[in-house]
This record gives sequence, C-alpha cells and structure tokens, in this order.
Amino acid sequence: MAPTQIAIWIGGGVYRNKNFQVVSKEVLLHELNETIGNREVVVKPTVDAGSGKNVRFIRFVNGLQEGTGLPIELILEQYGRDWNIQECVINPPVLRTLYPHAVNTFRVITYVWDGSVYTTPLTLRVGRNGNRLDNAHANGIFVGCTDDGHLKRWAFSEFQERFEEHPDTGTKFENYYIPEVPQILECAKQMQARLTQLRIISWDMSLDEHGKVVLIEINTIGQTCWFPQMANGEPFFRENTAAILRSMRK
Repeated sequence: MAPTQIAIWIGGGVYRNKNFQVVSKEVLLHELNETIGNREVVVKPTVDAGSGKNVRFIRFVNGLQEGTGLPIELILEQYGRDWNIQECVINPPVLRTLYPHAVNTFRVITYVWDGSVYTTPLTLRVGRNGNRLDNAHANGIFVGCTDDGHLKRWAFSEFQERFEEHPDTGTKFENYYIPEVPQILECAKQMQARLTQLRIISWDMSLDEHGKVVLIEINTIGQTCWFPQMANGEPFFRENTAAILRSMRK
C-alpha cells in the first residue's frame, strides 16, 4: 500500500528502520548505508511541512550523494529533528502519459459525518515544466476527477490559469480515463474508517508502475479545500455541505 519505508526519525529521538523497528541512531545509519547503496531515494520532513517544501530526490553511489560525495548522515543533519526516507515510486503508463517527470498524485480527502465515511471532490495533481513535484505551490497543475475515473475538462494552476491539455505533453484532460480510481477511493475510505478519531484526513495517493495503489503520505491538519472546489466546481462536502455548515454555526 505505501512506498517502501527505508527509515524515519520522529520527534528527535525515535528512529525506525524499514521494518518499523525502533533502533539506535548508529544501527540505523549502518542499515541505511547498506540499504541505499546505489539508488535514488526521497528525503522529506515529516512535521510542519507541505507543498513539496524541502522534498529532495537524492541519488547515492556507493553510499555517497552523487555530485557532492556527502554521506547520508550529513544530509540528514540538514533536516533536523524530523525526517523520512522512502523509495521512489514510478507511475504506470496511464499517469506517465499525462506527465512523465513527476509522481502524479490524487488528493483524496475523507471525512466522517453522521456515522459514515465520505469523500470530497477528487483531484489529480500533475507536474509540469520538467519539475519532479506535482504540488500546486511547486508550479504543478490540478484537474478534477469523477469518482469512476474520468478527468474533467480543465486543469488549473494556483493562479487560476486554465489548461484543456497538458502544456508539456499535449494530452487532453477531458474524459481521460484512469480505471483504478474507484480502488483508490475505497482504500482511502477503509483507512479513514480505522482512524475515526481524526474526522477529516487528506491522503496523497498514487499508482505504482504495476498499477497498484500506493499511499504517499497523509495530512492530518490544515486541510486544503480551495483546489478541489476550483477543479471540480462542487461544494467541498458535496451533499452534506448544508448540514455541516449548519452544524458549524452551532
């Protein structure tokens, strides 16, 4: 379900390896040097981060960063108390056709209301201009998607630029079909059902090169409602919007 976790450090004191076992810093660094070897990984902060800020793709050669020769421990020191290392995900052809240089991700927002789990309007985020990030604040664009997997006519930038086709690949958005979308939504709803103490969660989800659903990360605070509404032209809580607004007023 999730991209392979290589290592994580949370709260400036708890180190976990790829098997989610708590280990010492020394053991973790030893395992990292053996695991990373000659490969590219994603390094990113785990707390108070967003919009692709400080997300880095780093390729290692014999355990040293390509180009700089820095060892992994010096790179991680730049991230301070909280960081996460994951394997790189490769999208399948259905997403690479739209844009091949980034992992294009679905923003799936689930919420609990009146004893049931719902989803807000679905959005696909797509990179552009050779950028490896798909975030809107990192110059990406986003397009609405129906729950059965058809993209809407227009994609948008954060500045409300409109695109009928991808500016780099020329792929038209309207009715472009991604058949795995119902699986993505169902996975998110099942995960939300296990975390009902968090009544609304934003999930960044995608597909790997084999078309399997992968969870990139979750966002538990600071939910973003503006771009799903802009991309889909629908109220954020869909059929529950009026009832939820009345509840909020109380």
